[in-house]
Amino acid sequence: MVVTTGQRALQGYNAQAAVNEHQIVVAAEVTVDSPDFGHLEPMVEATERELASVGADQPEVVVADAGYWHKRQMENVVSRGIQVLIPPDAGLRKNTRPGWDGGLYAFMRRVL
Repeated sequence: MVVTTGQRALQGYNAQAAVNEHQIVVAAEVTVDSPDFGHLEPMVEATERELASVGADQPEVVVADAGYWHKRQMENVVSRGIQVLIPPDAGLRKNTRPGWDGGLYAFMRRVL
């Protein structure tokens, strides 16, 4: 069952896919967890495993949407030498999230 805040539970899955610069799927995972939050590092690890299994170069940059923003996981990925580009704010948001100013949030907004 996939549970989304404010809605009834539905039978379903949350599929994650990692693609390369040519939009070729290099890794995929399926979970029953509705939000993308918390899936960044597991997807990077799945991508690294799949690329290593075929002798391909490891990723240099990871790009994801705002739903993947997870500060600790982002820091863990960066510590492995992979640049992470994730907007801290969803596209529909007109202002920053309360408490999401300064530090990494401001840095990422400047980078993007």
